[in-house]
Parts: sequence; structure tokens; C-alpha cells
Amino acid sequence: MNSKKMTVIRIIIFTVIANGIVILAYMLSDIFTAFENLLTIFAALSPAIANVLTRLITKEGFRNNYLRVNLKGNLRYYFGGIGLAAALQFLGAVMLIVFLLPDYGFKDIDFNIGSVGYILLSLSYILVNFWYLFGEEFGWRAYLTPKLEEVMPEPLALIVSGIIWGMWHACPIAEGLNFGFDYPGFPYLGWVAMCIPTIFYGAALTYLTKKTNSVFPAVMCHTAMDMLAVLGILLPEGADLETGSQSFEAGILVFIPHIIVGAVFFYLLCRKKKAAEKNKETL
Repeated sequence: MNSKKMTVIRIIIFTVIANGIVILAYMLSDIFTAFENLLTIFAALSPAIANVLTRLITKEGFRNNYLRVNLKGNLRYYFGGIGLAAALQFLGAVMLIVFLLPDYGFKDIDFNIGSVGYILLSLSYILVNFWYLFGEEFGWRAYLTPKLEEVMPEPLALIVSGIIWGMWHACPIAEGLNFGFDYPGFPYLGWVAMCIPTIFYGAALTYLTKKTNSVFPAVMCHTAMDMLAVLGILLPEGADLETGSQSFEAGILVFIPHIIVGAVFFYLLCRKKKAAEKNKETL
């Protein structure tokens, strides 16, 4: 079997395992409610589990796993990833405030011990979320996207990777994540809407991974994105950065900065790849 066919088989195995674990976890959580939190963790780590299992099943080994930290010369990408997360959350908050504030107004928040405690507790989950999101990035950026790039042009690889990542959210979206329940075509329109930001935000995370040959800048960016969602306590009613939103309208607004900024990284990746191929042809 040639290497390209084997790569396609590995992509299929990885995708089936990653999505199969999520579907199974959500099915079991409805039956074994006492284990719901454990099953949610299992689902969150499914891309990393799929990475490891696919390598074992296909006897691929664990080379080129992107697990080196590679801090030397790459600190700007680590801090840049955190800055990118902060910028996207800020821009998402601005979108929500500008377009939803006239209708909803700010949430009525009393900054007492309870609300401050909520913020501190949310921030204390950084280490927990780090490993959740390592589970995602070790799958999407450290395995799926590089494998797709072996069998198709980079622009298409980024699109397919983003769609697979977006559809991985199908079960939680069907339970109201990001877009709520009250919108036409629920949950199918939500699935389609999710795939658009995952394509472009995925390009930004892929850029960080490629620049450092490490998955950890992408993990830190993704972690910072989720942790800064605690600022959602200040946003208008109907808009919640922590879960994306409580309405389809707010969910779309949150993701607009991801799409615009991610499109820049999408372009940079594709331009660099095209330049590299052109230089290779001239040698």
C-alpha cells in the first residue's frame, strides 16, 4: 500500500474515533447521569485519544508528534497566541455590545463576593482547561491537519480540517451550545455555522503550530480564549462568551472576529506554501 493511501486510511480512522467517542459519551451521559462529568472529559480528550489510537492501530509510531515545547526563539508565538485570544474575545465582546446592547442592555451584575468568587473560580480552571484543550489541539493541529496536507493542497486541507473540527461539536450544539435552541433549522444550521469559524480560527492555530513545530502555542491560545470568556459576566443578556451565546444571533456575532482574523492567517499559510512550491520548482 502506498503512503498516500495509508494516510487517507489514517485520516478516516482518526475522524471516526474522535467523533465516535463524542457520540458515545453523549449517549452514555443520558443513561448514566452520575458519570456525566467524566464522560464530558472523555469527549473533550477524544481528538488526542484518536491521535494515539490511530498511531497504534496503523503502527505509525510517534515521530513528528509536535510535543516539543520549543521555547527558544518562539516566545513571541506563545505570547502572540495569548494576545490573539485576548484580541478575539475583546472584538467579540465589542460586536455583542454594539449590536445587542440597544435591545438587551448590560447584565445586572452586583460585584459582591459571589461574583468575584465566580471570576476567580473560572480563572482557577486554567490548568484543567489547558489539558482539555491540549486534547483538542493534539488531535486537530498535531495530527489531522498535517495528515490532510499530505494528500491535498493546503487551502483544502485547512477547510476539511475545520469542517471536521466543527462537526465534532455536533452533539453539544444539539444540546444548545454556542447558538441556543431557538433558531430556524436547529440544530443543522448551527452545525453549518460552527464550521465557518473553525476553518478560519483553525488556520490561526495551525499557523502557530507550524511556526514553532509545537502544539503548545495553539494550546495556550485556545486556553486563553476559553478562560477570557469569564468576561461574559459583563455582556448583554442573551450573549455569553463562555458558551458562545444563548442565541443564534449572538453566536454569529461572537464568531465574526474569528473569521476575519483567521482569514488573514489562512492567506499567510497558503501564500507561504505557494512560495515554497515555486522555489522548489526553480531549483
